Amino acid sequence: MNQQSQGSLPFQVTPKLVIGVVLTLLFFIFMLQNTGPVQVKFLFWSFELRRIILMLLSAAIGVGIRELAVYLWRRRTAVAAAMSGNDDAA
Repeated sequence: MNQQSQGSLPFQVTPKLVIGVVLTLLFFIFMLQNTGPVQVKFLFWSFELRRIILMLLSAAIGVGIRELAVYLWRRRTAVAAAMSGNDDAA
């Protein structure tokens, strides 16, 4: 028999999920209230950009850096596990 009731969600609602959704909503509200132009100076460049675009770019770069770090960490641990497995076989 199927243990799921008709109104249940296909995923588990955890405190971590709720906090993540609330923080994301607060971030989007903050972005929508800050849409004016801003002067951006980076190294040798200077340009004008809307704040909302700047915040989205910053968030995307942050997510990209996090994903790269997770990938490199997993790759490092996989290589370490493979090398320790080779020592046992020798």
